Amino acid sequence: MKKLTNYAVVSAAVLTMLVACGGGGGDSTPTAAPTANPFTALAGIYKTGCIVNTSTKSRIDTLTIEAVTGSDKAAVRVQEIEYSDATCTNVSLDATASGDAVALASTKTIAGSGKTGVASVAEFTYTALKLSKGSITASLPAFGTKGKGGYLIEGNKMYILTGGLEADGLPKSFSTTTLTKQ
Repeated sequence: MKKLTNYAVVSAAVLTMLVACGGGGGDSTPTAAPTANPFTALAGIYKTGCIVNTSTKSRIDTLTIEAVTGSDKAAVRVQEIEYSDATCTNVSLDATASGDAVALASTKTIAGSGKTGVASVAEFTYTALKLSKGSITASLPAFGTKGKGGYLIEGNKMYILTGGLEADGLPKSFSTTTLTKQ
């Protein structure tokens, strides 16, 4: 479940899809993006295929962006379904983290090994957790916790910043997991 918290926090960091267990960025006041709401074009459902972690574990991650409001806000949900097999058939955990995202005017350039590009930045406020199956044995961030995160859209693919946080409060690289718009 710690992985869900991290992924949700990072994914939700996508639109600042939940940054790892409440870290990264709660001190600063978000600066609204000066243009039309960037979430309007992103609204929809993004999903991974079956990700095989081991011979006895796999998962599917889903990110939903909806309820776009004003010039810089959207509602975001990150769902992780974990399976007790390598074929994504026997559900062992189904958890969804929800919150509100605010687009920030800043960006972050990611260069070096792996995926490169310029990530858009957003701040996410964690508001709910729904557990449909399974149990949680990790500590979770408190509701209302804020975090910053970043994402890059290329065609129908979304890449999320992940990894350790740097001085700017953002992760340092793009995840190797890709979400595809449905």
